[in-house]
Amino acid sequence: MFTRTPAPPAHGHDRDDDPAFADALARLAGARHHDPFAFLGPHPAPGGELVLRVYAPRATAVTVAGTAIVLQRHRDTDLFLWRGPATALPAHY
Repeated sequence: MFTRTPAPPAHGHDRDDDPAFADALARLAGARHHDPFAFLGPHPAPGGELVLRVYAPRATAVTVAGTAIVLQRHRDTDLFLWRGPATALPAHY
């Protein structure tokens, strides 16, 4: 039987001091995450917002096509984050 580890809760900006976030990021970077889309992509955040996580090795910038959304690099990693109103992210980004 397989169990699914839930994605870490969405903070204002995902925090390294959150053990679940740090573990998910380490497993993702090491290509050992059993369910990367439980961590990547859009996820509900408090206040009706969304957090969008994109893992883009060697990228210098990440944007959402057709929008003004620019994701911010998380520290010195290949993970990029955006948090904002759910209505700002197109249904098919």
